[in-house]
Amino acid sequence: MVNKFSNAVLTIGCDYRTTKGGIAQVLASYSKHLFSPFHFIANSSNGGKFAKLFEAAGAWIKCLTFLARRPVIRVVHIHTASGVSFWRSAAFLLLAKAMRRAVVMHIHGGYFRQFYHAHSKTVGALLRRCDALIVLSDEWKAFFESFCDKPVFVLNNVVEPPVKVQVEHDGKVHVLFLGLVTKDKGVYDLVEAIARLDNDVRNRLVVHMAGNGEVDKLKTEVDRHALSECVTVEGWVSGEAKTRLLNLCSTFVLPSYIEALPISVLECMSYGMPIIATAVGAIPTLVRTGENGTLIQPGDVGALADALTQCVTHQDEWAKMGTNSLKSIEAYYPEAIQIRLTHIYETLLKC
Repeated sequence: MVNKFSNAVLTIGCDYRTTKGGIAQVLASYSKHLFSPFHFIANSSNGGKFAKLFEAAGAWIKCLTFLARRPVIRVVHIHTASGVSFWRSAAFLLLAKAMRRAVVMHIHGGYFRQFYHAHSKTVGALLRRCDALIVLSDEWKAFFESFCDKPVFVLNNVVEPPVKVQVEHDGKVHVLFLGLVTKDKGVYDLVEAIARLDNDVRNRLVVHMAGNGEVDKLKTEVDRHALSECVTVEGWVSGEAKTRLLNLCSTFVLPSYIEALPISVLECMSYGMPIIATAVGAIPTLVRTGENGTLIQPGDVGALADALTQCVTHQDEWAKMGTNSLKSIEAYYPEAIQIRLTHIYETLLKC
Protein backbone atom coordinates (compact mmCIF):
# COMPACT_ATOMS: atom_id res chain seq x y z
CA MET A 1 0.00 0.00 0.00
CA VAL A 2 1.59 3.25 -1.18
CA ASN A 3 0.45 6.75 -0.28
CA LYS A 4 -1.43 8.34 -3.18
CA PHE A 5 0.33 11.61 -2.35
CA SER A 6 3.84 10.16 -2.88
CA ASN A 7 4.56 12.40 -5.88
CA ALA A 8 3.14 15.47 -4.13
CA VAL A 9 5.13 15.28 -0.88
CA LEU A 10 8.73 16.21 -0.11
CA THR A 11 9.97 14.81 3.20
CA ILE A 12 12.79 16.47 5.14
CA GLY A 13 14.61 15.06 8.16
CA CYS A 14 17.80 13.43 9.37
CA ASP A 15 19.63 11.02 7.09
CA TYR A 16 17.92 7.77 8.07
CA ARG A 17 20.55 5.75 6.19
CA THR A 18 23.43 6.88 8.43
CA THR A 19 21.87 8.34 11.59
CA LYS A 20 20.94 6.37 14.71
CA GLY A 21 17.78 6.99 16.69
CA GLY A 22 14.00 7.02 16.65
CA ILE A 23 13.39 9.66 13.96
CA ALA A 24 15.76 7.85 11.60
CA GLN A 25 13.89 4.61 12.21
CA VAL A 26 10.56 6.27 11.47
CA LEU A 27 11.89 7.75 8.23
CA ALA A 28 13.36 4.41 7.19
CA SER A 29 9.93 2.82 7.61
CA TYR A 30 8.29 5.65 5.67
CA SER A 31 10.69 5.12 2.78
CA LYS A 32 10.19 1.37 2.80
CA HIS A 33 6.44 1.08 3.37
CA LEU A 34 4.57 4.36 2.91
CA PHE A 35 5.94 6.23 -0.12
CA SER A 36 6.93 5.25 -3.63
CA PRO A 37 8.72 7.29 -4.80
CA PHE A 38 10.03 8.73 -1.53
CA HIS A 39 11.04 12.33 -2.25
CA PHE A 40 13.46 13.03 0.58
CA ILE A 41 16.16 15.54 1.49
CA ALA A 42 18.42 14.90 4.48
CA ASN A 43 19.12 18.03 6.50
CA SER A 44 21.49 16.36 8.98
CA SER A 45 23.54 13.23 9.52
CA ASN A 46 26.41 12.00 11.65
CA GLY A 47 29.39 14.33 11.90
CA GLY A 48 30.82 17.29 13.73
CA LYS A 49 29.18 20.66 14.32
CA PHE A 50 30.65 22.38 11.28
CA ALA A 51 30.07 19.38 9.02
CA LYS A 52 26.40 19.38 10.01
CA LEU A 53 26.12 23.11 9.37
CA PHE A 54 27.69 22.72 5.92
CA GLU A 55 25.40 19.80 5.14
CA ALA A 56 22.29 21.71 6.25
CA ALA A 57 23.24 24.63 4.00
CA GLY A 58 23.68 22.28 1.06
CA ALA A 59 20.35 20.61 1.82
CA TRP A 60 18.63 24.02 1.90
CA ILE A 61 19.95 24.83 -1.58
CA LYS A 62 18.92 21.38 -2.79
CA CYS A 63 15.44 21.95 -1.37
CA LEU A 64 15.19 25.33 -3.12
CA THR A 65 16.15 23.77 -6.44
CA PHE A 66 13.88 20.76 -5.96
CA LEU A 67 10.80 22.86 -5.20
CA ALA A 68 11.54 25.28 -8.04
CA ARG A 69 11.77 22.46 -10.57
CA ARG A 70 8.85 20.40 -9.27
CA PRO A 71 5.62 22.37 -9.00
CA VAL A 72 3.85 19.03 -8.46
CA ILE A 73 5.18 19.04 -4.89
CA ARG A 74 2.36 20.44 -2.77
CA VAL A 75 3.39 19.45 0.76
CA VAL A 76 6.71 19.69 2.59
CA HIS A 77 6.66 17.26 5.52
CA ILE A 78 9.41 18.13 8.03
CA HIS A 79 10.41 15.70 10.78
CA THR A 80 12.00 17.50 13.71
CA ALA A 81 12.65 17.49 17.43
CA SER A 82 13.67 20.23 19.88
CA GLY A 83 16.90 22.23 20.13
CA VAL A 84 19.23 22.41 17.13
CA SER A 85 16.98 20.05 15.19
CA PHE A 86 14.13 22.56 15.36
CA TRP A 87 16.22 25.60 14.44
CA ARG A 88 17.62 23.72 11.47
CA SER A 89 14.11 22.66 10.41
CA ALA A 90 12.86 26.24 10.70
CA ALA A 91 15.04 27.27 7.76
CA PHE A 92 13.26 24.69 5.58
CA LEU A 93 9.87 25.75 6.93
CA LEU A 94 10.47 29.37 5.91
CA LEU A 95 11.81 28.35 2.50
CA ALA A 96 8.82 26.12 1.75
CA LYS A 97 6.36 28.82 2.79
CA ALA A 98 8.18 31.38 0.63
CA MET A 99 7.71 28.97 -2.27
CA ARG A 100 4.01 28.62 -1.50
CA ARG A 101 3.96 25.03 -0.33
CA ALA A 102 1.90 23.63 2.51
CA VAL A 103 4.13 22.66 5.43
CA VAL A 104 3.56 19.91 7.98
CA MET A 105 5.87 19.97 10.99
CA HIS A 106 6.12 16.49 12.53
CA ILE A 107 7.30 16.82 16.14
CA HIS A 108 9.33 13.99 17.69
CA GLY A 109 11.23 13.75 20.95
CA GLY A 110 10.25 14.22 24.57
CA TYR A 111 11.93 17.55 25.36
CA PHE A 112 9.82 19.91 23.29
CA ARG A 113 7.80 21.29 26.21
CA GLN A 114 10.94 22.52 27.98
CA PHE A 115 12.35 23.81 24.71
CA TYR A 116 9.19 25.75 23.95
CA HIS A 117 9.07 27.38 27.39
CA ALA A 118 12.69 28.51 26.97
CA HIS A 119 12.00 30.08 23.53
CA SER A 120 8.22 30.45 23.51
CA LYS A 121 7.96 33.64 21.45
CA THR A 122 10.18 32.49 18.57
CA VAL A 123 9.11 28.85 18.56
CA GLY A 124 5.43 29.78 18.73
CA ALA A 125 5.77 32.24 15.86
CA LEU A 126 7.53 29.68 13.68
CA LEU A 127 5.00 26.92 14.38
CA ARG A 128 2.18 29.28 13.50
CA ARG A 129 3.75 29.59 10.04
CA CYS A 130 3.06 25.89 9.46
CA ASP A 131 -0.16 24.66 7.88
CA ALA A 132 -0.44 21.73 10.29
CA LEU A 133 1.41 19.91 13.04
CA ILE A 134 1.73 16.19 13.61
CA VAL A 135 2.33 14.97 17.16
CA LEU A 136 2.54 11.58 18.83
CA SER A 137 -0.19 11.61 21.48
CA ASP A 138 -3.35 13.36 22.63
CA GLU A 139 -1.36 14.91 25.47
CA TRP A 140 1.03 16.56 23.00
CA LYS A 141 -1.94 17.63 20.84
CA ALA A 142 -3.45 19.51 23.79
CA PHE A 143 -0.09 21.14 24.55
CA PHE A 144 0.48 22.44 21.01
CA GLU A 145 -3.13 23.57 20.64
CA SER A 146 -2.67 25.73 23.74
CA PHE A 147 -0.49 28.17 21.78
CA CYS A 148 -0.79 27.26 18.09
CA ASP A 149 -3.96 27.94 16.09
CA LYS A 150 -3.06 25.52 13.28
CA PRO A 151 -4.56 22.00 12.94
CA VAL A 152 -2.78 19.47 15.14
CA PHE A 153 -3.04 15.80 14.15
CA VAL A 154 -2.10 12.77 16.23
CA LEU A 155 -0.22 10.14 14.25
CA ASN A 156 1.23 6.99 15.75
CA ASN A 157 4.83 6.13 15.06
CA VAL A 158 5.11 3.34 12.57
CA VAL A 159 6.55 -0.04 13.52
CA GLU A 160 7.48 -2.74 11.06
CA PRO A 161 6.11 -6.26 11.46
CA PRO A 162 8.49 -8.55 13.38
CA VAL A 163 11.12 -10.75 11.75
CA LYS A 164 11.09 -14.13 13.44
CA VAL A 165 14.29 -16.20 13.68
CA GLN A 166 15.24 -19.27 15.68
CA VAL A 167 17.37 -18.64 18.78
CA GLU A 168 18.77 -20.99 21.38
CA HIS A 169 17.33 -20.56 24.86
CA ASP A 170 19.33 -21.27 28.00
CA GLY A 171 16.40 -21.47 30.41
CA LYS A 172 16.96 -17.97 31.77
CA VAL A 173 14.69 -14.95 31.45
CA HIS A 174 16.22 -12.50 28.99
CA VAL A 175 15.23 -8.85 29.37
CA LEU A 176 16.06 -6.11 26.84
CA PHE A 177 16.84 -2.42 27.21
CA LEU A 178 17.08 -0.71 23.83
CA GLY A 179 17.78 3.01 23.61
CA LEU A 180 20.27 5.81 24.08
CA VAL A 181 22.57 5.02 27.00
CA THR A 182 22.13 8.10 29.19
CA LYS A 183 20.91 8.96 32.67
CA ASP A 184 17.64 10.31 31.24
CA LYS A 185 16.86 6.84 29.90
CA GLY A 186 17.18 5.41 33.40
CA VAL A 187 20.02 3.04 32.56
CA TYR A 188 21.80 3.61 35.88
CA ASP A 189 18.53 3.10 37.77
CA LEU A 190 18.26 -0.19 35.94
CA VAL A 191 21.74 -1.25 37.03
CA GLU A 192 20.91 -0.30 40.63
CA ALA A 193 17.64 -2.25 40.48
CA ILE A 194 19.40 -5.37 39.23
CA ALA A 195 21.93 -5.04 42.05
CA ARG A 196 19.04 -5.09 44.56
CA LEU A 197 17.59 -8.37 43.31
CA ASP A 198 17.79 -11.51 45.39
CA ASN A 199 20.57 -13.84 44.28
CA ASP A 200 18.05 -16.49 43.22
CA VAL A 201 16.30 -14.03 40.90
CA ARG A 202 19.53 -12.59 39.53
CA ASN A 203 20.84 -16.08 38.73
CA ARG A 204 17.78 -16.69 36.54
CA LEU A 205 18.01 -13.38 34.70
CA VAL A 206 20.03 -11.87 31.85
CA VAL A 207 19.56 -8.19 31.00
CA HIS A 208 20.80 -7.05 27.60
CA MET A 209 21.47 -3.29 27.49
CA ALA A 210 21.74 -2.16 23.88
CA GLY A 211 22.29 1.33 22.48
CA ASN A 212 24.86 4.01 21.80
CA GLY A 213 25.86 6.82 24.14
CA GLU A 214 27.60 6.41 27.51
CA VAL A 215 28.50 2.80 26.84
CA ASP A 216 31.87 2.85 28.63
CA LYS A 217 30.36 4.52 31.69
CA LEU A 218 27.62 1.90 31.75
CA LYS A 219 30.18 -0.90 31.61
CA THR A 220 32.00 0.68 34.54
CA GLU A 221 28.77 0.75 36.58
CA VAL A 222 28.03 -2.87 35.74
CA ASP A 223 31.52 -3.89 36.86
CA ARG A 224 31.28 -1.76 40.01
CA HIS A 225 28.16 -3.66 41.04
CA ALA A 226 29.71 -7.02 40.01
CA LEU A 227 26.84 -7.73 37.62
CA SER A 228 28.72 -8.98 34.57
CA GLU A 229 27.20 -12.46 35.01
CA CYS A 230 23.66 -11.18 34.47
CA VAL A 231 24.09 -7.93 32.52
CA THR A 232 25.41 -7.77 28.97
CA VAL A 233 26.26 -4.32 27.59
CA GLU A 234 25.65 -4.79 23.88
CA GLY A 235 26.44 -1.30 22.57
CA TRP A 236 24.70 -0.22 19.38
CA VAL A 237 22.94 -3.11 17.63
CA SER A 238 21.32 -3.30 14.22
CA GLY A 239 20.52 -5.82 11.52
CA GLU A 240 20.83 -9.49 12.45
CA ALA A 241 22.22 -8.75 15.92
CA LYS A 242 19.19 -6.64 16.80
CA THR A 243 16.78 -9.17 15.31
CA ARG A 244 18.37 -11.91 17.41
CA LEU A 245 17.93 -9.91 20.62
CA LEU A 246 14.31 -9.12 19.78
CA ASN A 247 13.64 -12.84 19.34
CA LEU A 248 15.67 -13.91 22.37
CA CYS A 249 14.26 -11.52 24.97
CA SER A 250 10.87 -12.01 26.59
CA THR A 251 10.48 -8.63 28.36
CA PHE A 252 11.42 -5.06 27.50
CA VAL A 253 12.44 -2.44 30.08
CA LEU A 254 12.65 1.33 29.57
CA PRO A 255 12.90 3.29 32.87
CA SER A 256 13.15 6.72 31.20
CA TYR A 257 12.67 10.10 32.84
CA ILE A 258 11.31 11.67 29.66
CA GLU A 259 9.91 10.26 26.41
CA ALA A 260 7.51 11.01 23.57
CA LEU A 261 6.33 7.81 21.84
CA PRO A 262 9.31 5.41 21.96
CA ILE A 263 9.82 3.34 18.84
CA SER A 264 11.59 0.77 21.01
CA VAL A 265 8.43 0.10 23.04
CA LEU A 266 6.37 -0.37 19.87
CA GLU A 267 9.00 -2.59 18.31
CA CYS A 268 9.24 -4.86 21.34
CA MET A 269 5.45 -5.07 21.63
CA SER A 270 5.41 -6.33 18.04
CA TYR A 271 7.64 -9.18 19.19
CA GLY A 272 5.15 -10.09 21.90
CA MET A 273 7.03 -8.65 24.86
CA PRO A 274 5.39 -7.25 28.00
CA ILE A 275 6.80 -3.83 28.90
CA ILE A 276 8.33 -2.45 32.09
CA ALA A 277 8.40 1.32 31.64
CA THR A 278 7.86 4.65 33.32
CA ALA A 279 4.61 6.59 33.10
CA VAL A 280 6.02 9.43 30.98
CA GLY A 281 5.12 10.88 27.59
CA ALA A 282 2.77 8.71 25.56
CA ILE A 283 3.90 5.46 27.20
CA PRO A 284 0.71 5.17 29.32
CA THR A 285 -1.28 5.04 26.06
CA LEU A 286 0.70 1.93 25.12
CA VAL A 287 1.31 0.14 28.41
CA ARG A 288 -1.31 -0.75 30.98
CA THR A 289 -0.23 -2.28 34.27
CA GLY A 290 -1.40 -5.87 34.61
CA GLU A 291 -2.54 -6.04 30.99
CA ASN A 292 0.61 -5.84 28.87
CA GLY A 293 3.26 -4.81 31.39
CA THR A 294 3.95 -2.59 34.38
CA LEU A 295 4.23 1.17 34.71
CA ILE A 296 6.41 2.72 37.41
CA GLN A 297 7.47 6.25 38.28
CA PRO A 298 10.82 7.60 37.04
CA GLY A 299 13.59 7.02 39.57
CA ASP A 300 11.65 4.44 41.60
CA VAL A 301 14.43 1.85 41.74
CA GLY A 302 12.53 -0.30 44.24
CA ALA A 303 9.50 -0.60 41.95
CA LEU A 304 11.79 -1.38 39.03
CA ALA A 305 13.45 -4.17 41.01
CA ASP A 306 10.02 -5.54 41.97
CA ALA A 307 8.91 -5.57 38.32
CA LEU A 308 12.06 -7.43 37.27
CA THR A 309 11.45 -9.94 40.05
CA GLN A 310 7.87 -10.47 38.87
CA CYS A 311 8.90 -11.15 35.28
CA VAL A 312 11.28 -13.86 36.51
CA THR A 313 9.05 -15.47 39.15
CA HIS A 314 5.69 -15.25 37.33
CA GLN A 315 6.65 -16.16 33.80
CA ASP A 316 3.24 -17.56 32.80
CA GLU A 317 1.49 -14.31 33.72
CA TRP A 318 4.09 -12.28 31.87
CA ALA A 319 3.76 -14.47 28.79
CA LYS A 320 0.03 -13.68 28.73
CA MET A 321 0.81 -9.97 28.97
CA GLY A 322 3.18 -10.39 26.04
CA THR A 323 0.34 -11.84 24.01
CA ASN A 324 -1.72 -8.75 24.87
CA SER A 325 1.12 -6.54 23.62
CA LEU A 326 1.02 -8.35 20.32
CA LYS A 327 -2.72 -7.88 19.99
CA SER A 328 -2.58 -4.13 20.61
CA ILE A 329 0.21 -3.26 18.18
CA GLU A 330 -1.74 -3.53 14.91
CA ALA A 331 -2.68 0.17 14.99
CA TYR A 332 1.03 0.96 14.57
CA TYR A 333 1.73 -1.23 11.55
CA PRO A 334 2.36 0.50 8.18
CA GLU A 335 -1.13 -0.16 6.79
CA ALA A 336 -2.84 1.68 9.66
CA ILE A 337 -0.38 4.59 9.57
CA GLN A 338 -0.83 4.87 5.81
CA ILE A 339 -4.58 5.36 6.16
CA ARG A 340 -4.16 8.02 8.83
CA LEU A 341 -1.40 9.87 6.98
CA THR A 342 -3.44 9.93 3.78
CA HIS A 343 -6.34 11.44 5.73
CA ILE A 344 -4.05 14.16 7.11
CA TYR A 345 -2.84 15.12 3.63
CA GLU A 346 -6.41 15.08 2.27
CA THR A 347 -7.57 17.35 5.08
CA LEU A 348 -4.63 19.68 4.61
CA LEU A 349 -5.07 19.98 0.86
CA LYS A 350 -8.87 19.78 0.99
CA CYS A 351 -8.88 17.14 -1.71
